[in-house]
Parts: sequence; C-alpha cells; structure tokens
Amino acid sequence: MTAPLILTGLTKYYGTVRGIEDLDLEVRAGEIFGFLGPNGAGKSTTISTILDFIRPTRGTATVLGMDSRRDSVAIHASVGYLAGELAMYDKMTGREMLGYLASLRNINADTEIAALARRFDLDLDRKIRTYSVATARRSAWCKHACIDPNCSSSTSRPTASTPLSNKSSTHYCERSPRKVGRCSCRRTFSLRSSGSPIERPSSATGI
Repeated sequence: MTAPLILTGLTKYYGTVRGIEDLDLEVRAGEIFGFLGPNGAGKSTTISTILDFIRPTRGTATVLGMDSRRDSVAIHASVGYLAGELAMYDKMTGREMLGYLASLRNINADTEIAALARRFDLDLDRKIRTYSVATARRSAWCKHACIDPNCSSSTSRPTASTPLSNKSSTHYCERSPRKVGRCSCRRTFSLRSSGSPIERPSSATGI
C-alpha cells in the first residue's frame, strides 16, 4: 500500500528566507506524525505546502496518492485541517455550525456530534460568540472528528490551561488513524520527556 503522505525534496523559500529545505518524509497508513520544533522551524509551512495553501519553491508532496498542486481540490475533500487560528460563525449555535460544516461534505453527523458534545462537555445550543476560547477550541476538534477525514492535519496548539481541549485533541489523534489507509500529521512544540498532548499519541516525530 502506498503511504498516504510522501514528501520529496520539498522546499519553500520566502524570498531569500528559508521556510523548509529539501524535506523528505513518508507518513505511513495508521501513523500519527508529530512535527517538533520552535517557532519558525517550518512546521506550519510544511503543512500549508502539503495542503497547497502556499506553493513550494521546489519538490513534491503526494497526499493519498494525489499530487498536492494538481489535485488540491480532491485532496481538500478527503483531508481534515484544523488551523491554529480559528474563524467561526459566531451567530450560529454550536449545533448549527457543526451540522452546517458536516453538510458541506454531505455527511449526516448528528449522532457523532451529540456523542462528542457529551464527551467534551459542550453546550451545542449556545451561540458561538458566547464560547470561551477553550470551548471554541473543543468545538473545532469536534468538527474535525465528525467529518471523519482520510488524512488529517493540524497547526492547532493545545495548552496546559485547557485540559478538556487537550483531552479532545488527544482523543482524536489516537482515534482517527486507526482506520485502514489513514494517517495524521500534527504540529507540536514540546520537547519535554513527558510529552505534550499531541506528542504523547504520536507514533513518530520529526524535529
């Protein structure tokens, strides 16, 4: 089986500033891969290039057997992405937003949404604008889980001050890639021996 994610010589320069250079990487099916490094190390640049949010200077990325540039629309239909900076529909309730986002992929996720809301103590009938930052983050992880992507990626950073957010991210990381042919990539920051909430469930990491 071809690996869901293959990077070959992937390079991105911002003018004369190096973002990433000659990155070779293979993430196998069922694997959770954590990117480790300080700010500016190229973690978000790598994920953004893989998803064709920015174009590489050179090199290639293959996602689920598809070219990241030529087949970006098809890739986006099969990949889940959770950004570090959230943009949410603040006039909707949590239930309305999650249902709407699931409907964009023609998914009826009512049962899954209700189960996740119970697990992570979410009041789905409140307006998004009344959510705290931590609650909004948990609702975003629920959205990410309910669409059930074949490959998932995140530049979201869990923090020790939001234990339920950490619980939801760890739950999703451990749950998603176990299905056949799936993989997950995560950006993380901690190099502590105890591991960050994203580092703990990772089966492989890159520094």
